Amino acid sequence: ADTLIDDIESLVREQYFQDSELPAQEQERRIQVIARASYWYYLLGTSAKRDMVFDEKASVSLTGKTGPYILYAYARIQSILHKSDLKPEASAEYDYEAERALLTATLKFPEMAALATSELDPAIIAQYIYELAELTNSYYHKYPVIGQETQVEQSRLYVLDQVSQCIRHGLSLLTIETLPEM
Repeated sequence: ADTLIDDIESLVREQYFQDSELPAQEQERRIQVIARASYWYYLLGTSAKRDMVFDEKASVSLTGKTGPYILYAYARIQSILHKSDLKPEASAEYDYEAERALLTATLKFPEMAALATSELDPAIIAQYIYELAELTNSYYHKYPVIGQETQVEQSRLYVLDQVSQCIRHGLSLLTIETLPEM
């Protein structure tokens, strides 16, 4: 497994850090986090009841059902939260119709964690956080967050903050660390 891990770290280094201006120590830390997310998610995202062929290149992709894709979704949410001058805050005055699917998905986290535990299948959590990341990406492409009227922006920030907490907790259940920026 050491050779596989080294190969994945090399792929991450080549694919994402060729022209990086990060300090060497921080760059290596991020490479390790992304590499771990790549192989842990790839391994845990497949149910033990199914056969799997490990594809190194696919595991480090920022698209598709991969650890880096979910890390990127998390980092993107963090970027939006940090770019706003407003504090995430729920409002009873705001109509959350656009956010309904996201809010419903976040409420399923305890159920998915319990199911994964009872079935002894981490793939349930892996699939859940992938679907949540996909839903979130679709959401903020469709509905702008930054620059909206105060109540709308705060409410949308609140929803994204709730989503980021679910993703972070879901990844931590899979022993995957998050990065606030990629």
